[in-house]
Amino acid sequence: MHRHPRLLLILAACFAVLIGVAHAQDAAKAPVQKPPAAKDDSPDAWLTAKVKLALLTTKDMPAMAIDVDTVHDVVTLSGKVETEAAKTRAGEVAKGVEGVKQVKNILQVVPEAQEKVVDKADAEIKDAVQKTIDADNTLEGISVKAVDKGVVLLAGKATTKEALRAVEAAHKTAGVRQVSSEIAVEK
Repeated sequence: MHRHPRLLLILAACFAVLIGVAHAQDAAKAPVQKPPAAKDDSPDAWLTAKVKLALLTTKDMPAMAIDVDTVHDVVTLSGKVETEAAKTRAGEVAKGVEGVKQVKNILQVVPEAQEKVVDKADAEIKDAVQKTIDADNTLEGISVKAVDKGVVLLAGKATTKEALRAVEAAHKTAGVRQVSSEIAVEK
């Protein structure tokens, strides 16, 4: 079980910033009026996005094949994975996300022949991912920082929803083996 210390530090820093903002609001003791939450701004939607982002940025995780649903802080994982180990790992990653009370892991284990990863030059992959991100006007704060042996590193500033969309778009690009994120998540 290898973890990416850099990714964990980035995620910890993002959460620290979010906690710092919350404490600053409390310290000001000024009532913060929030507009009524839209359906996608609910705590469950936020938690779903955090879990999906955690799965997408976990090494050797078939995250694109995993659906995430959250109801009252209980996360349900569904879809198909190739091994029991992948199913177990997905559950562990979801349980590790702050705010998740319980994980219902109903992933199906369906062994298939491993698809060959298209070998492409890193420069080609970087151009393809950047072109995909540039095509979506809502992702203008996000860029491809680097690509190394098919591992894409995204950077910039975005909302959780935009960061998730960017990571998913990068995963769908031919030749991409993994996506890491240094995207500063704004609420």
